[in-house]
Amino acid sequence: MTPPSQDHLLAALTQAAEHAISIVRSNRTKRSQKEALRFTVNKRAFSRNFKQLWFYSNTFESNNSLNRLTGTVFFLFWKNMSVTNLAINELVALVRLNSKVRPETATADSANTYFVSDSDYTSFIEEIWTSFFGEQPLPRKDVVQRIKEVGDHLIRYHRQSLERTIILEYYHTSALLHIPLSLEIDLQNVVSASGYIQSAGPGLYARNIEKAAKGDLIAQLNRYLDRTPQKKFFLVPYADEFFSPWEKAHSASSLRNGLDGVRFYFRKHAIGELTLQQMLSLIPSETNGRVIVASGLKEYWVERQQSIKAGACDDTTIWFVSDHNVHETDLRGYFSRGTKQYFFVYAQLIYNASQLNLFKERKPAWLAPVTLPHTLCGAMVNIAQDHWARTQEGNPNTPPIILDAFCGTGTTLIDLAYRFQNAIVVGFDKDSFSYSLCRDNLEFLAADIEDVETFKTSYCDPVYAEQRFADDIKTFLDAFGQPKWDKRKSPENLLVAVVERLLYELINDRSTTSIQLENAKFIGWVQEVLDKGFGDSFQTFLEPLKSTHKWLCYLAWRGLVNGRSSVRSHDDLLAVIRRELQQFSVELKQHVEAMRCPTWITDGHQRFALAKGTYSPQSLLDRKRLSELAEKIKRITVSELKQGLLANKLEPGIYIANVEDSARALENFPGAFDILITDPPYGFNTHFEGGSLMGLFGTFFPQAVRSLSPKGQLIVSLPEHSRNGRQVPFYQTRSVVTQQIITAAHDQGKQIVNFSDGLPDRAGIFRPPYYWFSPAGVSRSILKFSFFTYTRQNVEDESDGSQENVSVDARGPI
Repeated sequence: MTPPSQDHLLAALTQAAEHAISIVRSNRTKRSQKEALRFTVNKRAFSRNFKQLWFYSNTFESNNSLNRLTGTVFFLFWKNMSVTNLAINELVALVRLNSKVRPETATADSANTYFVSDSDYTSFIEEIWTSFFGEQPLPRKDVVQRIKEVGDHLIRYHRQSLERTIILEYYHTSALLHIPLSLEIDLQNVVSASGYIQSAGPGLYARNIEKAAKGDLIAQLNRYLDRTPQKKFFLVPYADEFFSPWEKAHSASSLRNGLDGVRFYFRKHAIGELTLQQMLSLIPSETNGRVIVASGLKEYWVERQQSIKAGACDDTTIWFVSDHNVHETDLRGYFSRGTKQYFFVYAQLIYNASQLNLFKERKPAWLAPVTLPHTLCGAMVNIAQDHWARTQEGNPNTPPIILDAFCGTGTTLIDLAYRFQNAIVVGFDKDSFSYSLCRDNLEFLAADIEDVETFKTSYCDPVYAEQRFADDIKTFLDAFGQPKWDKRKSPENLLVAVVERLLYELINDRSTTSIQLENAKFIGWVQEVLDKGFGDSFQTFLEPLKSTHKWLCYLAWRGLVNGRSSVRSHDDLLAVIRRELQQFSVELKQHVEAMRCPTWITDGHQRFALAKGTYSPQSLLDRKRLSELAEKIKRITVSELKQGLLANKLEPGIYIANVEDSARALENFPGAFDILITDPPYGFNTHFEGGSLMGLFGTFFPQAVRSLSPKGQLIVSLPEHSRNGRQVPFYQTRSVVTQQIITAAHDQGKQIVNFSDGLPDRAGIFRPPYYWFSPAGVSRSILKFSFFTYTRQNVEDESDGSQENVSVDARGPI
C-alpha cells in the first residue's frame, strides 16, 4: 500500500478497508460456490492497515524534519517510571504546546490534541466497522458500497477527532508517539524545553524481544534509508559492555534509575537465533553498505568520528536500545519495571544538553541542600504552561503573572522566566540573600566560555598542597580575627582566604583569640547558618567580588556543608572542599565542551540554540537570553509589587521580594497570580523554632488559593517520605494539604476543575498527585490544582462555548 493522497483521511479509511476485504464462503455444494461467494471487511486487518497508512508510514516521509515531524517518534527519558511519572506527563504537555495541523493533509481548525493507547484506538476502529458491517457477509459490490458509506459517515461525524488523535505508548524509560498524517510536532521545542527528555527521533523498529525478527528489522531500516539513498548512517548499539565503563568514569549526569536500564548485553541478548553481536554484524551487507555499525573496540566518540570520515551523516545517528513495560505497584499510582522486554531502534535527531538539566540542583550559588533539581522543576513548569495555554482562549501566548512563594536560590524562577515568554515572575523568600543567589546563578549560566574555563583550570583541577593548606588554616584559627582579602593572591592562597572567610562567618564568638576546630562544634556552626542564613556581612563581602571568586566561595561552602560530618579537625577541610570541586569539574568539562561547539538559532526557536553534537544536534539554552534575564532581575518590596501589579506597570522579568512570612505577604495580593508554583520548606535539613513551620503550613495554603486569579492554578511540591529516617509531619502530608486546599476553595467560592483530556490513563499515571522518588534524600508528591471562579466575564465566555472542555471536580487534586 502507498500513502493516501487528496482527502488524506478518507483515502486512508477507504484504502485500508479495501485491503481488508475477505471472502466468507457458504455451505453450498461446490457447483454453486461461485454464486455463494460472500465478502466482509476483516476488522483486525482494517485497523492494522489504517494505522499503517494514517500513522506509521509517515515516519518514512522524505519531508519529515526536526521542526515538522510526523509518524512514529521515540522519546528516551533521563529517569524511569520507578523514579517519577512526571516525564510522561511533561511529554504530553510539550506535545500539546508544540503540535499543529498540517494544512495540506487536514481540515481541523486547531491542533487540540488527544492521546489514546494503541489498544484503545484499535478497539475504537474495530468497533466502528463491526457496528456497520455486523456479522452478515455481503456480495462484493455491496461491501464496496458499504465501505464508501462508512467512510463518508466517519468523515462527516468523526473527522475532527481522527485528525487530532495521537497514539501514545509508554514504557519504563521511554515512550512512542504515533502522530497522524494530519498533525506535525516541533521536535526541537519539545526536547529543548523538557526536563526529562534525553533524546528523540523517528522510531524505526519496536518489538517485544520474544517476537523480534531479523527480516522485520532490516526491512524497517531499509525503508528509512530509502528516504535519503545518498546518505550513510552510523548505528550505535547501547550495549552495557561498550558504554558502562566510560559513563561511570566520565559522565556528569547520573544514569542511575534511567539510562542504565535501557542498555542491553551485546553478547547475551538475541534476535531469534542470532545474538545481537551476530545480528548487527550482518546489517552493513543487508543495507548495501548504507549503515556503519559501531564495533565497540574503541572509545565511542572515536568510532563516531571514523564513521563520519567514512561517509556517515553527522546530524543523525541510529540507536539500538532496550526497555521494559510498566508494572503498577501495590501502592496505587506508583510504577515499576515490568517483565516484558522490548527492542527499539530510533534515529536520534536531537539530544537535550540543556545547562539546567546538566547542573540540576548543583548550580554554584547555593546555601543549603533544599533545592529542587531543574529536571523536576522544569517538568512542573511545562505542565503548568500547557494548562495556561489551554485556558487562554484565542490567545495562548498571553503572558501570565507567576509566583514562587519560597524561591530560595531561584531554581523555579529561572525555569519559569526562561520558558514563559514575557511573563512577570515573582519570588518571595525570607532570606534576603535570595536575590543575589538567583542573579549569580543566571550570570553563571550566561558566563563566557573563557571565564568558565579559567575557573575550572584555576580552582577545580589543581592539586592543592594539603599540609600547607592545613598549616595556613591552623595559623588563622590560632590567631582568630577578621581575615584579609586580596584578590591578587594565587588560586591556592585564594582558596585558603575563602575558607578563612567562611570560618569567620561560621564562628559566632568573635571575642575569642584562638579556635579549636572539633567535629561536634563544626557541625553546630554549619547547622546554625543553614537554619538562619548568612548575615549581612557575608553578603556585603560577596557583592563586589568578580564572578569566579563568588563561585569559589559558594562551592567551598557547599563542600563544607555536604562534608561536615567528615570534618574532625582543620586537617579535613581541604578534603571535603576538594571533593566538591572535583565533582563540579566534571560538570564544567561537559558544559565547556557543549559551549565550544558551533551553535545556531533557527527561525521560531529563539529561546533555544542548537549546537553540533557527537551524534546529532544538541539543544542548549541561549546564553544571550540568559544574560537578558540576569539583567532584568530586580529587588522589590511588597508595597512596590502591589502597586506595580495594580497599575499594570511591571515589565516582564524576575522580581524578588524579601518577606518575613510568605503567607502574610500573600494577604496583599487577592486574585493577583495566574500560577503559583512552589516548594515550601520541609524542615528536614533546617530547623524551625517551636511550631513556626506548622503555623506556616496552616496559613499558607488558604492564602495561596485566595491569591489566584479566576482561572489560576496551584502546583506544590510536598515531602512524601525521607530516606534519613525523619517522619513527614502530619501537616505536610498530601492528604492534609489537599483537604486544606479543597476547604479554602469551597470557602472562597472557587471550583476545582479538571480538563477532560483524552489520555490512556487506566492506572492513574496521568493524574496528580505526581510522584518523584529520591534514592537517598526526600521523595516528593507534586500536587496540582486548577481553579475556576465564576465571574460575569466567565459566564459570558461559557455561553460562547469557550469553557466546553472544563468540568467541575470537587473531589480533590486533579
